[in-house]
Amino acid sequence: MAIAAPYNSTLTDGTVPNIPYNGLLGVQLVDGITYIRTFEGEIIFSYVVTDLIEVLNLFNTRVTNIGYDGNYT
Repeated sequence: MAIAAPYNSTLTDGTVPNIPYNGLLGVQLVDGITYIRTFEGEIIFSYVVTDLIEVLNLFNTRVTNIGYDGNYT
């Protein structure tokens, strides 16, 4: 899953990016994002995500790369 938003993730004198666990890159999702996994046309897994922490709680999920170009994270 790739997520991008106009958000400054720079943390002054920080060793980790300034990415909050609640919301997705500073955006609060009221209705969330529905993640659905299907196999041969059948839904085998469905999950509604409203915060980054919920994404990270999915099986074997981790942040593997981040970037900030002065506008988007």
